[in-house]
Amino acid sequence: MFRRQGENLDYVCTEDVVRGDVIVINDVIGIAATSATTGDLIAVYMEGVFALPKGEEELKQGQKVYYDKTTKKITATAPTDTEADTESLAEGQESVALAADDKVLAGIVWEDAAASAGKVFVKIN
Repeated sequence: MFRRQGENLDYVCTEDVVRGDVIVINDVIGIAATSATTGDLIAVYMEGVFALPKGEEELKQGQKVYYDKTTKKITATAPTDTEADTESLAEGQESVALAADDKVLAGIVWEDAAASAGKVFVKIN
């Protein structure tokens, strides 16, 4: 039985959000359709192409990409069982294992993005 199109998802905010924020919902991301405060019910876009912040890597059209919840940026690096965070460590410090759920599938790259670009167009989910 048909319920609705499915482009948007009703979502109760677990924190304050600003229109356009990435919202992680279990294994996927959505984009806040409006600004809201904790406890508000909003629509979250679950389909579409959005300009999202990215790291310093080159990304190619059609490439699968992930949202890194720690850096809040798009990356081509897929989640693994654990990752060692060695970039930000001072000499002599031990690495910190990050859980696999620190990254979630975002979608595919809509058009090429140079390493120097601050954003990438992503077709979510």
